[in-house]
Amino acid sequence: MTYLPKNLPFPNPSLDAEEFWRHCNQHRLMFQRCSFCAIMRHPPTPYCGNCHSNNFEWIQAPSSGSIFSYTIVYKASHKGIINSVPYNIVLVEFPKFSDVRLVSNVIDVEPNALAIGREVFLVWETGPAEQQIPRFKIKRE
Repeated sequence: MTYLPKNLPFPNPSLDAEEFWRHCNQHRLMFQRCSFCAIMRHPPTPYCGNCHSNNFEWIQAPSSGSIFSYTIVYKASHKGIINSVPYNIVLVEFPKFSDVRLVSNVIDVEPNALAIGREVFLVWETGPAEQQIPRFKIKRE
């Protein structure tokens, strides 16, 4: 069972984000790094916001991170998600990937178990059109 319904519409990725989603379909969470100044960035962009270089490489993210921020959604914003509320939206940050954060969800957890700084680890979930979606689970001690 998926965290959110598989019949939700999946947005058409921008030209810059297509490669990010291709990596996800291979179960690889990858972020861009500027080849000139080494600044990490997400979401993907054609130019570095720091030095404006258009040269970049894809770097694999760590398989764990921590919750930078989160919210619990109680009111459905789409008819296809009415039966899924409440659900969480988290912003995950990664060690050694300064300023890179990923919007996702923590699955298999009660809302009161979420906390800023709580460690999470990456799992993959099949979403709309068989797209692989990066999700997270709480690291148990």
